[in-house]
Amino acid sequence: MDAAINSSATGLDFDRVKKEFPKEEGCLYLNTGSCGRKPQSVLNALSQGWNDLNVNPTITTFIDESSMTEARESAARLFDVSARQLLLVQNTTQGLHLLMQSFLLNSGDELVTTDSEHGSVNVIAQFLAETRGIVVHKVHIDPIEGLDLFNSKLIEKLNRQTKLVLVSEISSYTGWRPDLQVLERTTKEMGIPLLVDGAHAGGQIICRPGQYRLWVGSGHKWLGGPNGTGFVYVAPDLVPILRPVWLGDEYFKLKDADINNLNRFESQGTTDVVRWRGLTAAINLQLAFGPEEIYQRELVLASYLRSAAAKLKPTFRTPDHAPNNGMLVMHWTASQLPVPHLRDHLWQSHKIWVQPDFMNVNPGLGVRVSCHYSLSEKELDRFVDTLEGILIR
Repeated sequence: MDAAINSSATGLDFDRVKKEFPKEEGCLYLNTGSCGRKPQSVLNALSQGWNDLNVNPTITTFIDESSMTEARESAARLFDVSARQLLLVQNTTQGLHLLMQSFLLNSGDELVTTDSEHGSVNVIAQFLAETRGIVVHKVHIDPIEGLDLFNSKLIEKLNRQTKLVLVSEISSYTGWRPDLQVLERTTKEMGIPLLVDGAHAGGQIICRPGQYRLWVGSGHKWLGGPNGTGFVYVAPDLVPILRPVWLGDEYFKLKDADINNLNRFESQGTTDVVRWRGLTAAINLQLAFGPEEIYQRELVLASYLRSAAAKLKPTFRTPDHAPNNGMLVMHWTASQLPVPHLRDHLWQSHKIWVQPDFMNVNPGLGVRVSCHYSLSEKELDRFVDTLEGILIR
């Protein structure tokens, strides 16, 4: 890779990074936060997995549990938790559904969350409100206000009827990563489970689900695992409380054998087991590169982008105090943008893909950029230079 990368190297093997993430000529992908590009080792594992499955599909699909076991154990190493407390799911949304419907059971039960959670949280909460009479409190959160107000606004909503508190580890819409220690400690003292949405945590930050009581995460974003892979972490004492959303033929057999075993929720009938081989490959690559090296590299890239983009005079949604992850959200006014939708224009005219600014009344006035470690400063310069050619200043 270019000299600019090596000058800010943090221990990553950049030659291997380049081989794992070959670039499509002319295309620049800056939206790992929605769905990550898959490294070559993952694609190879999937290809080999399908070949192996085709030797005896029945054994591979229904009898041989090694694919899921290896994926779960690899994730346990990455997250530094017991594999027994990890459940493999299709995505963060599926994990949220399992946990939210398990703790919000009766009319009048209260959920305390924020007004900047992912859309899947809002949909599940609305469904539970309409079908069970769950009371939903959405606290307005502004990262610019800082951590103290974040904690106080949420804590003041807690009472005897509060059955669950749900917040993001890293906000999908602002890129803010608040310190959740005070909230975790307070909710634990009050006997209220805190559910942390870590969709953007695994593969980006040094991810430690075990510091929370409940946590969900994604394998298909920053980790670069196959689509349809995700994680649920549940503290041991909360496992017996969980109620299934889906049922496979092994559910009661596994439950009766050990009610504390999360594996019963992995019984879902016939599913794609090959994806777990791809997830294992993605995690093993993460461990080979080093989570700390990846994290530091993405901090470097996010800081570089923020400095380079400052000349374009955007309004940053991501606070500049204590930058601690690789996402950056920014937007402009309609008078600055001569195009109807910035994301669409960037792709159609320049083959650059970003996420819109979904906190905006008009999402097309802004972008969310994911500074994945596979990117270079040179590519971020291309993005900024392209913006400079579009904006009216």
